[in-house]
Amino acid sequence: MKDEFLPTEGAPLVLDIQLRDPQGRLVRHIHRPAESYLYNFMRLIHSGLRRGQGGSWQATGTSGKMRGIGPNAPSTGGIAGPNVTPGAGSFTGLVVGGGTNTLFGTDFKLGSFIRPGTLANNLNYGKGTASETISAGTATMRHYRVFTNNSGSAVQVREAGYLRTGVHLLIRDLVGGVGIRVGTLASLTVSYNMRTVR
Repeated sequence: MKDEFLPTEGAPLVLDIQLRDPQGRLVRHIHRPAESYLYNFMRLIHSGLRRGQGGSWQATGTSGKMRGIGPNAPSTGGIAGPNVTPGAGSFTGLVVGGGTNTLFGTDFKLGSFIRPGTLANNLNYGKGTASETISAGTATMRHYRVFTNNSGSAVQVREAGYLRTGVHLLIRDLVGGVGIRVGTLASLTVSYNMRTVR
């Protein structure tokens, strides 16, 4: 059931969330324009545009401290793509949380990060995956990750975001309402679809 839908034609960034039960049946589907690129995203673009002109480009990391950002920033380990393995790479790419904090363009972390694992209020983070397509002059890129609940109790997901190299939060969205209840052994597929506009 698609319970939330807004036209996405022309939207440069779309959030898509699919909740499936343990048998793989679709229970809930959210598909709408994403709410916000964050200031850190602008800093990343700015650093790329000014590459080679000197200076140290920084942005606020999840710790609240300024950290290097950009293609050559040593403190973030350089560029890390979304195709990361589960476990150690779970802090890079798509992440989810339980926070309901009001969304601001200057946010630098999720309101309440849901940690990877099998303990209470944990979700297993699958491999982050990205794909690109070009059709009729429009380029589209999809980043997605599957989160599975093996914690033994329900987990409430209320926010999603994209975390670069485990340091800089570039995108954050609130799911809305009471969020999404991910029951035991259920899975949640979260994707951000980015596209150019003709």
